[in-house]
Amino acid sequence: MTFPFFSDWDRTRSLPDFKAIKPDMFIPAFEQAMAEHRAEVEAILNNPAAPTFENTIVPLELAGRNLDRVNDIFGILTGTRSTKKLQKIDEKISPKLSRHSSEIALLPKLWERTDAIYQQRDKLDPEARRLVEEKHRDLVLSGAQLPPEQKKRMIEIGEKLASLHTKFGNRLMNEVDGNPLLIDTAAELEGVASATLEALAEAAKKAGKSGYLIKLQRDGVEAILKQCKVRATRQKLHEAFVSRCDHGDENDTKELIPQILKLRQEEAALLGFATYSHLATVANMAKTPEAAIGLMRDLWEPAKTAMAREQKQLEAAAAAEGMNEKLQPWDWIYYAEKVREKEYALDEAILKPYLSLNNVRKAAFKTAEKLFGIQLKPRKLKGWHAEVKAYDVFDKASGQPIALFLTDYFARDGKQSGAWMSELAHQYKIDGGQLPIVYNVCNYVKPAKGQPALLTMDSANTLFHEFGHALHGMLSQATYPSLAGTYVYRDFVELPSQLYEHWLTEPKVMKQHLRHVETGEPIPDELIEKIRKSAQFNEGFNTVRFLSSALMDLELHQLAQAPSDIAKAEQEILARYGMPPLAQMMHRPVHHSHQFSSGYYASNYYVYMWAAVLDNDVFAAFEEKKNPYHKPTARKLREHIYSAGNTRHPMELFKAFRGREPKRDALLRHKGFVGDGKAA
Repeated sequence: MTFPFFSDWDRTRSLPDFKAIKPDMFIPAFEQAMAEHRAEVEAILNNPAAPTFENTIVPLELAGRNLDRVNDIFGILTGTRSTKKLQKIDEKISPKLSRHSSEIALLPKLWERTDAIYQQRDKLDPEARRLVEEKHRDLVLSGAQLPPEQKKRMIEIGEKLASLHTKFGNRLMNEVDGNPLLIDTAAELEGVASATLEALAEAAKKAGKSGYLIKLQRDGVEAILKQCKVRATRQKLHEAFVSRCDHGDENDTKELIPQILKLRQEEAALLGFATYSHLATVANMAKTPEAAIGLMRDLWEPAKTAMAREQKQLEAAAAAEGMNEKLQPWDWIYYAEKVREKEYALDEAILKPYLSLNNVRKAAFKTAEKLFGIQLKPRKLKGWHAEVKAYDVFDKASGQPIALFLTDYFARDGKQSGAWMSELAHQYKIDGGQLPIVYNVCNYVKPAKGQPALLTMDSANTLFHEFGHALHGMLSQATYPSLAGTYVYRDFVELPSQLYEHWLTEPKVMKQHLRHVETGEPIPDELIEKIRKSAQFNEGFNTVRFLSSALMDLELHQLAQAPSDIAKAEQEILARYGMPPLAQMMHRPVHHSHQFSSGYYASNYYVYMWAAVLDNDVFAAFEEKKNPYHKPTARKLREHIYSAGNTRHPMELFKAFRGREPKRDALLRHKGFVGDGKAA
């Protein structure tokens, strides 16, 4: 059969006809594409000629094009326009996809041919050798060397995990969409900006309710917690947010987590690893969970010390306002904002008009143009939603296209929470080559009709972060698709994204691009200076809440036996680390999609902090030149970080850029922890 997503839209930097795509198409399309892929692989493996890189590895890289197409389109729709029908299809097809990929990975002839080529890898050019080594390791970690019965069990585990991951993600989405917090009166939201109140009232009206409807997504929730003067409302909102998927109803995830942990542990044991954490980190820069936990522990006590200092400041601010009760977790963000205003004279209400979504997007685009010699031009293209915007990306020097980039920025029902980057087409040079189609998704609160979208500084950072990921995909120059763009080690993949955040607060970038939404005046120098001076403020709290989530992830995946009571295990782990009473995890396990809606970040949430060591050290190279656009440094950055993908080991790439291995000094300095922590 012919389906809309099986045309050559990806080879022409275009999109399929989304209006022609119907939910009922997906299961037959998946089944057809899987059958095609299996036939292609078997034809390659049944080649009577002796296995070579050219007759085995290269055609395997190109096999399954239609499966990639339907899977990528399905991923966009389930991520940004999901419905109950699509969720049911997802729950039905995800285990089938897992079985399909596992069965192919465990084909005896695939191992035999790949291993034969691996034994001769020294005869290959460096990038081809890198690909063979990565493929060989992945097959080993898939169970290719296991006996038949254990291979069968690996396939069953993969199927069950895929089903559980999908259920977890769907329950979280349904919780966020189906259980917003309704506030009855404006008086209960005293202090919240009028534009935000208008948007909340409009959301309530759309849902057929009176009052103010708050969707429980981080960007919107934290913006209100910063501003709302009514303590009871802050408590209600905070408690609703942290208890997502923890109500004993159909969206509760507590019974899924032990099942997931048990299966992951069994998978690790079959492959000969002590714990799932050891399996998850073996193909990372860290190599072991001990190394990952080591970095987290090195930062944990300095972060707690910094948070204790911050707590005293907040308590003083609360007392000055006449609050006699003890500070509580729902007070932290509110009084942190008060201290920021007092100590640094930085009022977010004054700052936000300079942080319109349009301004921040332009700043991200223009910075990339100046750093990397590219240009983004708007293009009229119908995407998966009316809010999707498209941009052609060109190399300025040659005028040649290098990518298609798409954005989908606003929250809506049916959209997964959070922010992410993904691809509809991956860059490669073989078979005539293919240019990447990359997209960013965010969940900013949509403003009331006719009003501009104004971001917080955190939300602006998110836009720069995700665009950094997008650049990693768009600037890729790999020969083979499996080594392209973001297909890198998981504790390296966050380097390009976190690194790009640094440019948002560079004075040159702010002065040029952050203009008042009403007057058009550039952000004043004194406000830029306040932003710079307050950069380390509240860093203890922010680091504690990240580290607690990362340590929770690592610890849960090192338990010899999956806990039957996940809430009890959560409290025991936090107590063991001495979690400060006012601290909050960035994500509790019950709603931590990084951990449980897929396997990608499972026991790998630490990678953000690991990459923070790298990104601060890399940006220090520009600071040493006293020029955020230093051309020779930017050329090296593009060549060794943003364009190289996984064509070389990440440590080789880092050393090629920096001339040495990474140091922690810049991270500790950036966080204000120097003197409290350990510098490498």
